[in-house]
Amino acid sequence: FKQKTAYEIKECDWSSDVCSSDLVRAAALLALLVAAVAGLALALAVDPWLLLLGVVLIAAAVLYTGGPRPYGYAGLGEVMVLACFGFAATVGSAYVQGNGVPAAAWWGSLVTGLPACAVLLANNVRDVRTDVVAGKRTLAVRIGEGAARRLFVGCLVGAFVAVLPIAVAQPWAALAL
Repeated sequence: FKQKTAYEIKECDWSSDVCSSDLVRAAALLALLVAAVAGLALALAVDPWLLLLGVVLIAAAVLYTGGPRPYGYAGLGEVMVLACFGFAATVGSAYVQGNGVPAAAWWGSLVTGLPACAVLLANNVRDVRTDVVAGKRTLAVRIGEGAARRLFVGCLVGAFVAVLPIAVAQPWAALAL
């Protein structure tokens, strides 16, 4: 059995979870296009300044592992995941739905963003040895496996702790615990 290289793969081989880079790129572009169209409609309906936020978030998605200096390989991935999947997504959603931002949205940003950071940390801890060889300086590479594992736990604990201030004002939120 000969392992195929990325150049030999023209589509996804679902039995081995290998997809061609062209197919992955096309799927990412389609996802960004759908997000851009939805974001454009929301921005025009609610507040046009949201267009700027959309441009920044699309740039963040593209520059994570693309461009001349991918920030995902410079130890900034977790910070940007918290900013994008936590604060921008949660506070932005609250703003779009209510044309204001309650305090619970800021705490909610941690409830959603910190687990996303934990997922990224789990992946990066797993890849520390190969990332070092490849020259990728992810946060896990920079701080070491032990500290990255502790940060992983901290992210998960922090997400649950962030539920508490929300539950004070909205007791039903305690169901998240």
